[in-house]
Amino acid sequence: MIRKKKVQEVEWDPRDSMNEEMPGVEEVVTNKEERDQLRKAIDTLPDEQQRMICLFYFQGLSQREIAERCDIPLGTVKGRVRLALKKLREHLDEKGGTTDE
Repeated sequence: MIRKKKVQEVEWDPRDSMNEEMPGVEEVVTNKEERDQLRKAIDTLPDEQQRMICLFYFQGLSQREIAERCDIPLGTVKGRVRLALKKLREHLDEKGGTTDE
């Protein structure tokens, strides 16, 4: 004798669906332009600062992990990240690439 498995019914709740709307064309274009500006700004940094920014922000490593991976003191990592961020901010401000909203 084959037994049928009881199928558990689940009610759909509108909160289960994605509440976010898909970004519009304008938003997509703006995001791409901002990414391009940021990439150009990062390219102006010295190599060691570029590396710190990429490891910290894009690869998600902690400053301690960067220090270990690059075999440099933690204070050096912190200084390079801080200086790189300052230079990026200045570069983007010059180019009109940041908006404080």
